[in-house]
Amino acid sequence: MVELAEMLVTTIPWSSWAYFAKNGSDATGIAVRMARAATGKRIILRAPSSYHGSRALWQEGSRKRLFRQGIVEEDTSHIRPFVFNDLDSVRKAVARDGMDIAAIIVAAFKWDYAQPQELPTKEFLEGIRRICDEQGAAFACIADVWVQDHIALARGWGGT
Repeated sequence: MVELAEMLVTTIPWSSWAYFAKNGSDATGIAVRMARAATGKRIILRAPSSYHGSRALWQEGSRKRLFRQGIVEEDTSHIRPFVFNDLDSVRKAVARDGMDIAAIIVAAFKWDYAQPQELPTKEFLEGIRRICDEQGAAFACIADVWVQDHIALARGWGGT
C-alpha cells in the first residue's frame, strides 16, 4: 500500500498524500469531513445521481421520501448540484454559494443508473481544479477500484 500511495502522489501533481478506505461510503465520507475541517466551510458540490456511497448526505429525493428512510433535512442541506462534465454548471453553483464551498466531489467516471457511462474530460477536471484553487476548496475525484477475487487471492476466509 505504501508503494501504491507513493506512486499516486508522484503521478498526480496536486496530491500530497493518499488515503485508502474499505469502501466508497467511507472514502467519500472521510473526504467530506477532511475538506470541511481543512477549509472551515460547509457546502459540497456534486453531480446528482453520481453514486458516492450510502451515507445520508448523498441520498436524493423529496424530504418526505428521505424522512421515511430516516434521513433528516440537516443531513443533505449543504449538498449542492452541478452537471457532470459541464464546467459552466459548476461555475453557476460556485456563484450561487459564494465562499462557503468546502469541496467539489467528482466521480472518476459517470456511471449513473440506466445512463451511458462517461469519463470526465481533461478540461472539466482542470477547470474544477482551478475553481477549487480560486475558492480555497478541496477537490475530491473519487475512483472506486474493485479487485476481483480479492478474498480468494488473499486466502483470507479459509480458502485453499
